[in-house]
Amino acid sequence: MDAAFEWDPSAAARRPNASDDGAPELLGPVTTRGAVVKRGRNEIALPDVTLDGPGLTVVRGPTGAGKSTLLATLVGRYPLARGTVAPVDLARRVGLVGGVAVIGQRPESQVVGARVADDLAWGFGEPPLPAAIAEVLGRVGLTGFEQRETAGLSGGELQRLAIAAALIRRPQLLLSDESTSMLDPTARAAVMVVLRAVANEIPVLHITHLDNEMLMAD
Repeated sequence: MDAAFEWDPSAAARRPNASDDGAPELLGPVTTRGAVVKRGRNEIALPDVTLDGPGLTVVRGPTGAGKSTLLATLVGRYPLARGTVAPVDLARRVGLVGGVAVIGQRPESQVVGARVADDLAWGFGEPPLPAAIAEVLGRVGLTGFEQRETAGLSGGELQRLAIAAALIRRPQLLLSDESTSMLDPTARAAVMVVLRAVANEIPVLHITHLDNEMLMAD
């Protein structure tokens, strides 16, 4: 499941990343330098990327260029043949409060709750307060959607709900793997506005094949 809250649903229990006082560890700069991964018989060279502080970084390229491989490598899905990715423990931080959030291509695969508020509370030992849910829904343009059934949401609304599910976990980094590719132009634009706003607070890496989405990048 390419979930906003979890890249690998089985991994959360095996990767604590809190300091002794319970606060999330600071992420620090995320970088790739000369990174090459091997997929089957092919070697794929990844671009050098630096994510250090708030901002929207967009990586654009045609299908098969290795864009999604870059993102997957950052979170440990593909081992490096050579080069470096830092920090090396990004995969252990995916889905954790104060960690790394991942948004995928198919919004319907990222939602687990029958209602919007249920989806935002999923995975928490103690559900977020209603005020926190309302605040994060307002940030993604879904004010008043708490009791809406997720099955009735449009693709764009589901994608923005996935972003809300990420934001309620207060991530230090948001990775967007072609999150607009399955949407119509209006919904696509709405998601990009949300990503642009999120990038004013934390680093956002957005993978796309669309030229016009580069115009919003830093």
